[in-house]
Amino acid sequence: MIGGGAMSIEWLTKKQLEDRLRHDNPAPGLWLREFVSGRLPAGFDLRAAFDRAPEFDDWLPGLAVEDGWTGLADGVPFTLAGRPHPGDGRWGFYLALPVRVHDDGRLDVGWLLRVAASILPELRRFDKPWFQPLSFAGPGWGVFYGGYRDHALFQAPVRDDALAVVRFIGAAPPPDSYWLARTVPTGEELWTVCGPRIGGFISRVSDGIWSRERAEQRAAQWSAELGAPFTLRAAQAQRGDFPADFPADSAP
Repeated sequence: MIGGGAMSIEWLTKKQLEDRLRHDNPAPGLWLREFVSGRLPAGFDLRAAFDRAPEFDDWLPGLAVEDGWTGLADGVPFTLAGRPHPGDGRWGFYLALPVRVHDDGRLDVGWLLRVAASILPELRRFDKPWFQPLSFAGPGWGVFYGGYRDHALFQAPVRDDALAVVRFIGAAPPPDSYWLARTVPTGEELWTVCGPRIGGFISRVSDGIWSRERAEQRAAQWSAELGAPFTLRAAQAQRGDFPADFPADSAP
């Protein structure tokens, strides 16, 4: 069952959760953002992990249907959705959580990983992982898979945050395939649109925008629609700065 009894779940419909996030918080309400996605272990049926039937969401009408579960895990709102791959039957999934940050605005990776593992422990045995970062300025650290250097699975300004992700997925197959490497700015600017703080959370975020003009337009649009101030935060695109012993580029 969900969370292995580690968290108390209040199940809600998608609409019930949206209403709570909007009405139980100051404007503009609290928004969930995809934090982690991937494929679950072979033979694992996501439907069997829950004591509640899923809602169904046609994200490609007539072609694909996702199963979805929504609720509050010890008060933390979440959405978990996925569907079996038509080829091998393995479940692809994504988990959306609120954007929790430290006082300095850095993503609270440790908290997000703890919540994810408590909601569904099998997430620690998944593959093809992707963790949604929060863009930052200056050098940082990236998590890379095998010899692939072009796309980090996660990036963070602090090594401990990237290391926490490596440890989280350390049990995922194949073993010893996830690497830490420094990242450095490419010189290209990124922009993040941030809503007001609600406790330890950013109410709403649009991250990784390549144009300041587009970011300003997004902030103005949301401010007008939602009746709350939105601000911009400057960041920088990153690339890996690999040590000599980093694996050569190759298909794992």
